Amino acid sequence: MKTVTIQQQVLFNGSPREIYDAYLDSKRHASFTGAKAKVARRIGGRMTAWDGYLSGQFLILKPNRQIVQTWRTITWPKSELDSLLDIRLEARGKKTRLTMIHSGVPTSLAKGFRTGWHTSYWKPLAAYLKRAKKR
Repeated sequence: MKTVTIQQQVLFNGSPREIYDAYLDSKRHASFTGAKAKVARRIGGRMTAWDGYLSGQFLILKPNRQIVQTWRTITWPKSELDSLLDIRLEARGKKTRLTMIHSGVPTSLAKGFRTGWHTSYWKPLAAYLKRAKKR
């Protein structure tokens, strides 16, 4: 089956640490996505999010700089290997540029995931960071 790579960049009003911690903490992840998440924050640790819709395993964790994990959803073709999700964080003053490289995505699912990253992760994460600043 053919696969594609999805690459996105987003600028957040928050530090790399805030974003790293939000993604890798079960409670925070669930808080910003609005769905149950379970995150084992260590190399080899597993993650499930969106009430079990997606899962993966952490391969690289560079605090406040990079998260690399395997990634698949329940809609993933069983015959296909997991994709690879690489999230990189770079401070830009008081903001953070997040670069996401999601490789090995089945072509048939790519359009939905391109949109889904924005609607299910980047927009909710931006809103979460905004709420956190008000506290």
